[in-house]
Amino acid sequence: MSASEARFLRIFHRSLFTLLLLASFYWLVSSLLDYQQPAANAYLAIANGDYHLAATQLQQYASAGDTKANTSLANLYWLGLGVKQDYRQAARLYSESARQGDAAGMVNLGLMYRDGLGVEKDVELAYAWMNLGRELRNAGAQTYMSELLASYGVKGNRVPELLRLYPTIANMPELSFSGD
Repeated sequence: MSASEARFLRIFHRSLFTLLLLASFYWLVSSLLDYQQPAANAYLAIANGDYHLAATQLQQYASAGDTKANTSLANLYWLGLGVKQDYRQAARLYSESARQGDAAGMVNLGLMYRDGLGVEKDVELAYAWMNLGRELRNAGAQTYMSELLASYGVKGNRVPELLRLYPTIANMPELSFSGD
């Protein structure tokens, strides 16, 4: 094989390798976009005020284990947008998301406990859930926790005990539904 043929083969192999690498990258990106597209469509439907469509799409992804979709669906149940308002269902969905490590689900479940919406009112459990969300860097958690200390009857001297009782998600009790 001549030097020019060997050079041609090296360039050809590099080009083929580059082409295969680009095709693999394209396939990976497009498959990720295909996966995210319906969830993105659900959020676009929310932005456009089509809450019924959003609820339908979020339900599909929540059923498949998408915790962000689950939390977003819970928001719709809490507010009664696109679905019949149902605080218990919202609490169930937030609880599922929270137990799977979703900080927004933790904080929103805490808000439901704070206000007794769909669950038995329990400001100490509200504080504990919000604290777990705060540990995961939820932006609103600290504000809500401060409100609980200032206005909702969580005594500052109870905080160390609450943090000892509920240090992790695994220590949190199951939902206790209100009588509504």
